[in-house]
Amino acid sequence: MNLVITDISVREADGLFCLNDLHRASGGANKDRPSLWLENQQAQKLVAEIEKAGIPAIQSKQGLGTFVCEDLVYAYAMWISAAFHLKVIRAYRERHSVPALPNFADPVSAARAWADATEREHKARVLAQQQASELEAQKPAVEFVERYTSASKHDCLNFRDAAKALHASEPEFKQFLMDLGVVFLAGKRQRMEPYKTYIETGRVEVGVGVTEDERQYAFKYWKFTTKGFEWIAGKWMARQLAERDARCAEA
Repeated sequence: MNLVITDISVREADGLFCLNDLHRASGGANKDRPSLWLENQQAQKLVAEIEKAGIPAIQSKQGLGTFVCEDLVYAYAMWISAAFHLKVIRAYRERHSVPALPNFADPVSAARAWADATEREHKARVLAQQQASELEAQKPAVEFVERYTSASKHDCLNFRDAAKALHASEPEFKQFLMDLGVVFLAGKRQRMEPYKTYIETGRVEVGVGVTEDERQYAFKYWKFTTKGFEWIAGKWMARQLAERDARCAEA
């Protein structure tokens, strides 16, 4: 049975599957082109790891496109999106669940064929469940990366923008920074101020600004640098994952 995803049949040759057909099945977005994925360092490492075992991982067939092994199909689909990855998993599950009809003239061969088909179906089901679990486990990390990628387009982020980028409530993020020893409360108005260590290490930038109203009074501000935001985002993500694991352990 052919591998069919979103009504598009993915060509197969020598046990390899056409990436170009997969790209069309995913919607054909320019950002999801196979060539861009293959330039990715992680994809290159995966190809090298597969080929260490002497397994053909990728072939370019003139006039037909680029063909890859099943493991790379899953990796490419995951790179595109979690939703498309799930479609590929289900397509393989359906493909493996339809065995070729055995030779009923030979009862022994027929029984063996059906037994083999049942085993393949079981393995495909287990694989799909494992990959679905992996996708679920990766959701927090994927969401974090998407938020960080969006936020890192800016050179510096103040407290409020950093909290917003991490989808954190301001009171919770404030307490997190205080617990981590990044800021302290200063003066009668209990303003947050960064510790000198983080200024010296380039994680926080301080400066003086002037209001735009007619009074034009000076004020002091501090922001996370790109380097600083990357660091604090990693700390925040580690805490989020630890809390999620603790909740799962209690359940």
